[in-house]
Amino acid sequence: MCHPREEHLLPLKVVAGAAEQDPGQVTYAARYAGVALSGCQFG
Repeated sequence: MCHPREEHLLPLKVVAGAAEQDPGQVTYAARYAGVALSGCQFG
């Protein structure tokens, strides 16, 4: 619902690709108004 089209996820894919072999970590995870939210950090 928050990301109705796939282009909203493209920045995450670009950052993950730029991170190369650096593992990603979920640094934030919560629910707001019944919607799951998360934040990731690479490197």
